[in-house]
Amino acid sequence: MNQTPIYTNNPDQPAYGQPIQQQHQTAHHDDHHHDKHHYHYESHETCCCCVSIRSAPRIIGALDIVYFIFKAWNVIKYRNIPAIFYGDLLIVLLICIPRIVAFYFYQKNHPHHTKHLDTYIKARFYTLMAMLAEVVIISIILFGFSSDVKNSGTDDDSKELASAGSSIINAFIVAFYIVPQCIFMSFDLYYSCALKRAKAEIDRDENRQPLNHV
Repeated sequence: MNQTPIYTNNPDQPAYGQPIQQQHQTAHHDDHHHDKHHYHYESHETCCCCVSIRSAPRIIGALDIVYFIFKAWNVIKYRNIPAIFYGDLLIVLLICIPRIVAFYFYQKNHPHHTKHLDTYIKARFYTLMAMLAEVVIISIILFGFSSDVKNSGTDDDSKELASAGSSIINAFIVAFYIVPQCIFMSFDLYYSCALKRAKAEIDRDENRQPLNHV
């Protein structure tokens, strides 16, 4: 015997001639649409005040490539000046190449996979430590040279002149080497932290994905 649906405002009863099963299917579709919308949520977090944090890995990788080209060119250009040649050669071998390789595998395998992005982040932090060690070692060598200049005087006049020369050398070392290197490493650390923020954003996006979506 067929039963005529009763039209009522009760959500458990058919409304507007729509069967209960169809209502549940419609509600499920709406919930699924909400989950998909939630999964594709876009963050407004930025890097360098204007760039989307999701674009940060590619931009920072491009900067690493530019830095590699610049240092490689210096190795070729100053090959007859041992101090510059060997310094830039160490930078290329210990800093630039590991970063380029890590960035290459990040881009090749899956740009949105946090595993390869995490490898790139670690490569940048480790090479930043190598960069810091290089700056410390070179600074010690330069200050050692300045100390030799200071101790080169034999009489009072020459000692005073040597002391003045040593002070000038120390000022140049600080102003034209240590300070620029510290500024450069500060930006480098900021970019590495931006990569960590990008990884955290991707992780949050993956966690938003519904477990059972059709």
